[in-house]
Amino acid sequence: MFGLTPILARMRDDVELAIEVTPKTLVKQGHTVDDVIGPLNAHGFHAYRLVNDYGAGSYPAALRRPVPPMRWRGPVTEMSDLVFSRLDVETLR
Repeated sequence: MFGLTPILARMRDDVELAIEVTPKTLVKQGHTVDDVIGPLNAHGFHAYRLVNDYGAGSYPAALRRPVPPMRWRGPVTEMSDLVFSRLDVETLR
């Protein structure tokens, strides 16, 4: 989270952050996935994964029928679009 870390505690309770997390890029920059997710978890944020196969052809259908972000508890091992919310639910609506 780097630049946002100092203000996470001051953000409104209903704030939600959408972040693309790319483990390979983070490693190249000398960081880990936990460097991104850890501060968010420490400030009460929960991770939700957005469905995204990164194929340009999938975007029109995703816009017509968006799938709500689902709670993500596993490790982030590949490029992932995540929404961080202080809501503690299985699906963001």
